[in-house]
Amino acid sequence: IDVAFGYDKNFIGNGHRSLFLSDFGNNNLFLKLNTRIWKLNYQNLFMELHAAEIPGAGTTLLPKKYAAMHHLDISVTKWLNIGLFEGVVFGRKNRFDFGYLNPIIFYRSVEQQNGSFDNSIIGLDAKANVGKGIQLYGQLALDEFLLSEIKANRGWWANKYAMQIGAKYIDAFGIK
Repeated sequence: IDVAFGYDKNFIGNGHRSLFLSDFGNNNLFLKLNTRIWKLNYQNLFMELHAAEIPGAGTTLLPKKYAAMHHLDISVTKWLNIGLFEGVVFGRKNRFDFGYLNPIIFYRSVEQQNGSFDNSIIGLDAKANVGKGIQLYGQLALDEFLLSEIKANRGWWANKYAMQIGAKYIDAFGIK
């Protein structure tokens, strides 16, 4: 079990940028728990986020949001890794919801209990090391996804999804 507490960027997923959590944004305060058992790796990440807008240059405190994320991945073989992701950004500013501290839950159940005003996202990722120095990866992310609205084909505003497929060539052309 690894524990990290600090102020930095975090990354969850595969590829240069991630659909789940990319290190492209600002640094933030976080607590990260990473547990490895056998071929399983389970990561809990709790973060304090700041709003993108800056009200009054240096004269007021920035409003805060909070987020909690889980990522479970398994090394199926030496060359194949598959993972599941879930995350939530709390709908209430300047207040951490302690219901999300449970390390093994489905965030949708807590979100529903609270009245469903938080923003949740779930996802699936995989990576395969093929040959020497080639890695294929992919991610699928679903944000506020309702299958009934997809079937109804009404263009509901909250159904958002993203896919990413890519490849890495490591030490290309003999350049490390």
